[in-house]
Amino acid sequence: MPEERVHLNFKHVSYSKFIFLLLLAVTWCIGGSEASGATQFWPSAGIVWDVNGPWMFQFKETYYHFKDDSDSDHAKSDVTVVYKGYKDIFDLGLGFAYVDGSEETNQERRPYLSSTLRGKLFDRDVSNRFMIEYRDLSATSDYWRFRDKVTLNSMFESGDTRGIRFLNRERFRPYIADEVFFNSNGQGFSQNRVYFGVKFKLVENIGADMYYLYQTVENSSNRWQDNNIIGFDITFSF
Repeated sequence: MPEERVHLNFKHVSYSKFIFLLLLAVTWCIGGSEASGATQFWPSAGIVWDVNGPWMFQFKETYYHFKDDSDSDHAKSDVTVVYKGYKDIFDLGLGFAYVDGSEETNQERRPYLSSTLRGKLFDRDVSNRFMIEYRDLSATSDYWRFRDKVTLNSMFESGDTRGIRFLNRERFRPYIADEVFFNSNGQGFSQNRVYFGVKFKLVENIGADMYYLYQTVENSSNRWQDNNIIGFDITFSF
């Protein structure tokens, strides 16, 4: 019995340190952002359904709100079919996203392919998601975009039935992630995103993901801009 108490206390301290480092990093990023950056809010809601065996269907609706530039506000609809590989070590996804344009945002149709590998790093869950997107834009030439996202302390994206089942046991899970973007139109490296977040369960079969996102992106004037973004995802699992 005493050994069990020691184990639980050690786990509690470990997560406390993780959350402390997360908050410290968020504070550092906000303090170091450029004055020209934008503040944004990205709320989203999704539905995830285990169709049959290894197959999973996902639908997600996201609204992008710009605090100081309402002309840039827009929505995105995203549908994905996922093949869950052997023992959750890897996934393959085929999806389509539609971006509803605004006065300052291009309308876009975006088919994509994705793959995810999972393992352990520093005794923590880690995942690497690689994505290839074809960007069919309304006002500019089409091009390919390549994205790679590494996540520490979380195996699954927020819109995933397996992630919600995992939260049924742990209740909450903080995580850190970094995502890089490369374009095929000659621009090359065009964006980096650093995520600091926590995933938690609201009620049975409903999970949530609250995060701070520090985005560095090359704008239309070929200048780099740092944006501060707060996101909140809610996902219903079936």
